[in-house]
Amino acid sequence: MKTITIKKILIAPFLGMLVSGLFLSSATESRAECAEDPAKLEAAKSDAAVQEQLPPLAPGATRLKVAKLRCSSCQTKIEAALRTLPEVQTITTDLRTRTIDVTTAKGVETSLLVNTIKSAGYEATPVSL
Repeated sequence: MKTITIKKILIAPFLGMLVSGLFLSSATESRAECAEDPAKLEAAKSDAAVQEQLPPLAPGATRLKVAKLRCSSCQTKIEAALRTLPEVQTITTDLRTRTIDVTTAKGVETSLLVNTIKSAGYEATPVSL
């Protein structure tokens, strides 16, 4: 009986930490303003380091680096803004490198995409390849 009691005591705090950790991570992810991980920021500071991590760009796509693109909430807001443009065909977001690849109909200016992202509250700059 004592063994069972000891197991309950040891397991209960552990489960409590897991459950509160899950709630904490969910709440953190859904915030509009996301906290940055300093270790990850150091690794991605230079554009050269970021470019090495990027997959090849699809033909006809424009790659944009988006400041403050940190979580799925940010991603959803930006993609929703871009989808309001009828010229946008596909959107591929990479949270790790904070880039968005947008495939559009021919003749669409990059400035239109940048301004659309800006209207969602984020700064975007074209990535030169």
